Amino acid sequence: MSISLERIKTGLSFENYFAQMKRRFEENANQLLSDEESINHHLVKLNISRVNRNLKQFSPSEKTQKIISSINQKQYWFILSEDWCGDSAQILPIVSQVALLNPLISIHIFERDSNLDLMEKYLSDGKQSIPILAAFDETGNELFKWGSRPKIAVDLVSDLKSRGFSKEEFLENLHSWYAKNKGIEIENEIVSLITSAFQQRAALLPASELTFQQ
Repeated sequence: MSISLERIKTGLSFENYFAQMKRRFEENANQLLSDEESINHHLVKLNISRVNRNLKQFSPSEKTQKIISSINQKQYWFILSEDWCGDSAQILPIVSQVALLNPLISIHIFERDSNLDLMEKYLSDGKQSIPILAAFDETGNELFKWGSRPKIAVDLVSDLKSRGFSKEEFLENLHSWYAKNKGIEIENEIVSLITSAFQQRAALLPASELTFQQ
């Protein structure tokens, strides 16, 4: 393991992370901001709406509920994020709703830019891409890791970039995809990783009952 459980446990819960996000937005609303700060402030406003929409619209499938509720070992879900990150706003609400299905799962969120030593352990092709999710058991063993987008979203962005779409254009298409998919791919990928990790530990249901449908 590359991160101590003691460090992981200092991370924010999703509820506290979102509350902090909204509080910072309100505090900065009447402040004189630099150009970069103004851009981030606008992004946070968009992301608060995205988080609220995802929390309202997403509901874990019955299969996911059955699988997650069958976990019988403590799990610590470590997440790297930032409140201005659009992908995080689309993904963290889904992850939090899945985690809520089992009291043995706790979420611990860290801001990337103030925890670069942690980010260095989870680079994606040398890039500081977020969000990153890594799960650990109660002895500190890493169970699985995931991020920073569902594979379909990764492929979508890659295709749009190859066709010459600007950043603004491919981000618009990306968030349109997130809205239409309503968290299904995020849910399926994460639950599939959990299934694979815990089949080996006999901590989940029999493999015959763990087939996912898109």
